[in-house]
This record gives sequence, C-alpha cells and structure tokens, in this order.
Amino acid sequence: MVSSFSSKRLGDTMDSLALGSNWAGGVAIVLFLAPLALHLVSSYLFPSTSTVINSGRAWDIFRTTAKKRFRSDAARLLQNGFEKSPDAFRILTDNGPLLVLSPRYAREVRSDDRLSLDHFIASEFHPDIPGFEPFKLILDPRNPLNTILKTSLTQALEDLSVEVADALSTALTDDSEWHEISPCQTALKLVAQMASKAFIGPEKCRDPKWHNVIITYTHNVYRAAQALHFWPKFLRPIVARFLPACQTLQAQIAEAREILEPLVAQRRADRACRAAQGKPVPSRADVIDWLEDSHGDQPYDPVAAQLLLSFAAIHGTSNLLAQALMDLCTAPDLIRDIRAEITSVLGDAGLTRAALYRLKLMDSALKESQRLAPNRLLSMGRIAQSDMHLSDGLRIPRGTTLMVSAHAMWEPQIYPDPRRYDGYRFYKLRQVPGQEGQHQLVSATEKHMGFGYGKHACPGRFFAAAEIKVALCHILLKYDLEHRGGGPPPRVWSQGIHLFPDPTARIRVRRRKEEISL
Repeated sequence: MVSSFSSKRLGDTMDSLALGSNWAGGVAIVLFLAPLALHLVSSYLFPSTSTVINSGRAWDIFRTTAKKRFRSDAARLLQNGFEKSPDAFRILTDNGPLLVLSPRYAREVRSDDRLSLDHFIASEFHPDIPGFEPFKLILDPRNPLNTILKTSLTQALEDLSVEVADALSTALTDDSEWHEISPCQTALKLVAQMASKAFIGPEKCRDPKWHNVIITYTHNVYRAAQALHFWPKFLRPIVARFLPACQTLQAQIAEAREILEPLVAQRRADRACRAAQGKPVPSRADVIDWLEDSHGDQPYDPVAAQLLLSFAAIHGTSNLLAQALMDLCTAPDLIRDIRAEITSVLGDAGLTRAALYRLKLMDSALKESQRLAPNRLLSMGRIAQSDMHLSDGLRIPRGTTLMVSAHAMWEPQIYPDPRRYDGYRFYKLRQVPGQEGQHQLVSATEKHMGFGYGKHACPGRFFAAAEIKVALCHILLKYDLEHRGGGPPPRVWSQGIHLFPDPTARIRVRRRKEEISL
C-alpha cells in the first residue's frame, strides 16, 4: 500500500548543474554579468518576502538555498504554508516565486481566460532555448495537438492490444516460475510501444531506437529544465550553451529527425503519388497523417510535434500504470475481482472501447492509485495575463505564477481514511445515484485533480486511460503478481512538487493460463 510520501534527492541534480568542459568561459561570463544580476534581482524576486514561506537569507541573492530546499522538501513546505495561511500563500520554487491557492479556488481558476496555461508551460520549459524547440508549439495558435489528443487518438485503440501482447512477451516473458521485474521499466516499455503505434504507425512503432529517444528525451527535458531553473531567467540562454543536459537534448532531437523524417517524407510521397493518379488519399489512423491533414499546405515541424506529444503522453501514463501494479500487489482479493470483471465483460463484448468503459472496478483501482500518487502535489498551473481579483478580493497582479493545491484528494472529510489504498473506493461512489459521472478515472473535479480540472484538464486523459486498461487486461489475465517479500511496499518518491513511483521497486510475476484469449 502506498500511503505516505518520501522525499528523495535523485543524485544527479548537481551533475546537471555542471557547465561541462567550457566551465571557465561560463564562469567568466557569469562574473562579467554579476553587476547586472544584482541590478535586476529585485524584479526577479518578490518585492516583499514577509509572506513567503521559504524566503531564504538576504545574502543569498539568487535564493539558491531556498530553491534547493523546495526541490528536496516541497511537501513539508506546502503543509507549513497552509498551516500559516489556509487560503493562499507565496513560496519560492526552483523556478521562482509561486502563489499557491487552496483547492477552494479551483472552480474560479478553472476557466478564467485571464490565466494562461500555455504561458505557464512555456515558463517551465524554456521554448526559446535550443533543445526545447518542441515547446514552441505550446504558444502556436495553429497547434492541433490538443484536438488530436481529445478526439483522434481514441480511433487508434483497436491496435493497442496487439502491441501490448508483443511487448509483454519480452518484458514479462512466458516463464511460469516466479521472477522479478521492474514495474516502472515494464510500464515505460508498454506505454512507449502503444503510444508509438498511435503516433507514428506500424513502420517504426517497435523500433527500440525510437522508444529510447521518446523515453529519454522526456527525462532529459525535466533534468535540463530544472537545472536551468537554478539560474536567473536572463542568464539561462547563456548558461544553456554550456550545460551538458541541454546539449543532450539537442543531440536527441537530431536523432529523432534521423528516424522520423524519412518516414514522413515517404508518407508524403505516397500521398502525392496517389493524388497525381487520381486515386483517393486515405488517412491512416495515426498522428503522422492527422498532422498532415490538419496542416494542409502550411509548414510545420512533425518531429517537434511528435516529441511534444510523447512528452505529454508517456511518462505520466507509465507512472500511473507502474503505481497501479504496485498497489494491486498489496490487494490479492482486488486482483481476483478485477480478473473476474475482465473475464465477464470482455468475454461478452471483446476488447472494445465500450467494453473498457464497463470495467468499472478496474477504473476505480486506477483512480485510487492516482489519488494517492498524482503526478504533482499542485495542479492547474497558470500565469496571470492581467491584474485581477478573485471573488473574495484576493489580488493577483499581472505576471503572477500560480497553482492550486491538490490536497483535497487527501482530506478525510472527502475521502475517509485517505492515506489507505482502497481500490473499491470509487466503484462504491459510482453506485450512489447521481454520482456515476463524477468518479470515473477520466473525471476531472476539484476533489480529484489527478488529470487537472476545468477547460485545461489533460486532453489526452481518455487515451491514457484506455492504454492503461488495455495493458492491465493483458497483465492481470496472463500473469500472477505479488510484492517481493521482506519489507514494506514501495513508497512514492518526490522531487519538488513532482511525484513518481519508486524506480528501484521490484515485484514478482509468473505466467498463468488466461481465462479468455485477447
């Protein structure tokens, strides 16, 4: 059972901050610009630190100590903040000042056009710095990715089962004896292969080089972005030139182009040839063709689009799948009941979108795993585009970065015994008349912001939920699962506001005879 959060340093933070072989030149530049830094620091920090939870010491002009403490102990700092100021407070994060709001503000924030999600994402991921080019699409009004995530991707579900079966044959093997596996690595492999089938089609969806690029690019984006956060914004473009993590990103984008551009060129040639012959030009059920259709003759960067989609789709989905596997290992009766549900539903209807919706107990178990271990402690990141006041008079100046706390998910008044994993919790809540639609995995409410809330709730959550359910159908029917003996279940790791399953955790699996064939 995952019932508490442990804060761990990942060990490579300081390595990420190294300036590489050109450190001497970088230091010289920084020293040269130090007077300018001192002049601009007042605009970089809060004008007043009296209400800041972790303001740091006056001599620490870049607040490095406060940022490091936030990175290593954000959960405790946030708890202290709400104890001192239950509605709202300010905190210094690794990316600068942040206004943290109580969950009671979620309804006001959710659809306010004066608050920009796009600018928040851009502030986190430096779109103007080489290596982060995919994030430029966030600010492009022509960007069709949200529409693709919300609608088109669900057309690709029928092919996911084939990819899961293929990936499991190597990831978990057909060994009928108990053997250990990494749930995190297994989930990454499964999700990368499923997503690749939907994103780039059959030609390269099983290519291990492509899988490696899309998995490690996301990891390295976080690593490089967080390393840059320790520097003032006006110095980041300079520091990035010497930062090994940023150089790695550029190399990975180049590798992605080598893999994907020939495929896109071949698709375009095939379409042009058919059009020239007067033949119909079919659109395949993958993102490559959907992007071509949506852009028409307008130029765009298909590689950047694919990397941005992979960034959004892979790690969050695989984290939830891995966490669910570890949670299920603590509840053998729940595994038995979900197996029975799978056998009953899929035995009648087969593996269809309608059948996935009917897997209500599985849905509940997944939502409970997400409740206890969402991707972030805070949700609904926004930047104010104008001066504004909330309904109670709280003033939010233009340029303020804000987020809403997700701690309603752990309130005993909302979820009794909130730190206990109860895979049946949301299944029971859906039995209450009028509550059916509020407690599905894909439901985004102020009481459960695992996928965010409001008009900017995760647009890919329907596809992510389908991927995870397809994977669990195969895993639970084909394998027995249990925790490795000799210790408590793995705990959730944290870094800053980010939560993720223990990457060192191991579980035991063995092949079993499935009740029905998928």
